[in-house]
Amino acid sequence: MQRPGDPHFMGILLNSIDCDEIETMTSLMEALRIPLMAKIEVNEIVFSIILERKMAEDAFRFYMFILCDMDCKLSAIRFFEACVSNDILVKDALDAIYKSDFKSLVCISLYCEFEVKRSLITIISRYIEFHKFDAAETAVQIGILKAIKSFIPDHIQLVLDSLNAIIGKYYEENQGAIIYGLIDENKIIEKLDEALEDLDNDEDPKTDEVFENLTDFLEALNQLVE
Repeated sequence: MQRPGDPHFMGILLNSIDCDEIETMTSLMEALRIPLMAKIEVNEIVFSIILERKMAEDAFRFYMFILCDMDCKLSAIRFFEACVSNDILVKDALDAIYKSDFKSLVCISLYCEFEVKRSLITIISRYIEFHKFDAAETAVQIGILKAIKSFIPDHIQLVLDSLNAIIGKYYEENQGAIIYGLIDENKIIEKLDEALEDLDNDEDPKTDEVFENLTDFLEALNQLVE
């Protein structure tokens, strides 16, 4: 007999659910998101189920195109974020995003509520990492740097990860000085310098790693124009 905690049980359960039963599916997505984001060991059967059922694609579709309540949309986009953040699921998840969808995501990130924006910034950054320069350039032209800046000083690591994804693509095209200028123009460097000073005065040892990462980032950023 299959038990609820058994991954095989989850497979049977999912196979019994129509992918258009949005509320049920997004509830399952929310349940699966937790172990994926916790970076704990996840049974390979769970990955197989997510891939075979194309759950990442469904999650993206629910958020972008299906009329449903905001709780369902939030669960869907958070699950999709978990998928793009996972090395096993990322390629399958990103395949669900077409070029026109990517532009829409960037536009949405400029105006959506904070909780959704955080997920979208992660998704956009991962998309840029796995695509060519034009993805980074498009995001910057639409205004992604303003969205990223809004996470300073409370989510520095997210800011660094996002900027690194963009800078990397500009650097590959020998346009390091250009992206430096755009980052500076958006007063991101100024805000990061202020955040660094605050972290330097913070005695909480939990901030030490962020302080080191930010210091390294700013040093590397300055090298773009040297």
